[in-house]
Parts: sequence; C-alpha cells; structure tokens
Amino acid sequence: MRTLGVAALTAGTLLALGGCSMLNDATKTAAAATTTPTASPKPTAASTYSPLTGPIEPASDLPQQCSQILSTAQLQAVFGAGFPIGVNYGSYAPLTGIGRTGRVVCVFGVGLDSFGKQSAGSIEVSIATYTNAANAVGRAADTAQSDSQAGATEAAVSVGGHPATIVVEQTTASASASASTSASASASASASTSANEGETELVMADGNRTFVLQIPFAKMAAQQAVTALTELALEAYRNTLPAATASASPSPSKA
Repeated sequence: MRTLGVAALTAGTLLALGGCSMLNDATKTAAAATTTPTASPKPTAASTYSPLTGPIEPASDLPQQCSQILSTAQLQAVFGAGFPIGVNYGSYAPLTGIGRTGRVVCVFGVGLDSFGKQSAGSIEVSIATYTNAANAVGRAADTAQSDSQAGATEAAVSVGGHPATIVVEQTTASASASASTSASASASASASTSANEGETELVMADGNRTFVLQIPFAKMAAQQAVTALTELALEAYRNTLPAATASASPSPSKA
C-alpha cells in the first residue's frame, strides 16, 4: 500500500470505543457525493443468540494487518472492482478504566485523487477486546446509546444470527463554511453539505470483542450501507476468529 502514500497510524494512541472514527475528520472535508442519506432501516427479527456466550480472546489475537480483517475480494464484492486498495492501520493501547485490553482500527479504500492527494477511506472497521464479555456487551450498548442521544437513529439487525445495532448519524454543516458567503448562497451550500455529512455505523459485540464498522454518507447512502455493513461485519467476524475458536465454535450462517 506504500504506492498510495498511506502512512500507518502511530500505535499507543489512547481512544475510547465510542466516537473514535479515523474517518470522521477526513470525511467532512471530502467532496460531496451524489448519494444522500435515506431513512433509517427497519429492524429485523430479534436474534436469540446471546453475545455473552461468545468466545473470550486475548488482545494478542487481534489482527496485525488490515488484510486479516477484510480481503480485497470481499471489499470489491461490496464496493465494486474499482475499489481503492489503500489502507490505514492503527493499533491502540489498553484502557483499563473501561476494561479494554486492546484495539485495532483499519480504514479501507484509501486512494489518491487526481491531484495526488490522499483521499478519504470508504469504510472503517474497529475491533476491540475487553476483560470479559459483560464489559464488551456494555461498551457496544453504550456506543449505540450515546449516538442515539446525540440525535442519531438506530435499528436492530442480525449479522449471521448475531444481534447488532445500525446507527444512522447525521451531522450538521459547519457554521464556518457559510461565514463568507451571502445568505442565499450560504443556505444552498449548507443544505448540500449536510446531506452528505454523517455516517452509517454497525455496532456488535461477541464474547469479549466489539466490532464497529462505519461508512460515510459521502461514500454510500444509508439504505445501501446497511446491507454492506451487515455483510462485511460477518466477513470480519469470521476472518478474525482464532483457529482454535473457529473449530470449536461454528460461525453463524448467513441464513
């Protein structure tokens, strides 16, 4: 990925699970896409699977590179053959205050624009381990709840039988963007920007791990992102199960 000019993030940065998107800052400066966010998805049937019964994995089993989370083929199957292959990988220190023992983040779809400038990624995947399943399930619930309290909408989905939450978070246009424009031009720019600012997020816990996947509105409309996120969350879950755990506990089906 060095040919794309992508630099790996510095390890050891302390970030909490909620609101820690590597995509947020880059997405807000990206060019507006033609897609716009749609209404939040309808909940699917509730799953009977309990995340508290999932496997307990050490932080040392977290992926060491992005290709261990999602393959190029899996990403291209969702985003198309022209999907950029550049990635940003970050590994973060434990946060004992919330029981987090490790966390890795990968931003996929990082490329170069026509001016040779690094473009924003299309999807971010964060996987974290906690001291126990109760901590992981609690952190996942807190993440979805805090986003909902901030004005986001949420809905229940099933990821191969695992209960998960979709959060559609609309952010408002920056006030500074219209400071130097006329009133009419400001209103027009604000409407255009706000339509493409925000993200669709999937939050899931399984055992002592949490998964948070995010796709900005500028990359994919919310309605399409729900399908993409549920599919890719299942792939990421299966790809990151340790061999011993995978053989002892069959992964969920797509049915």
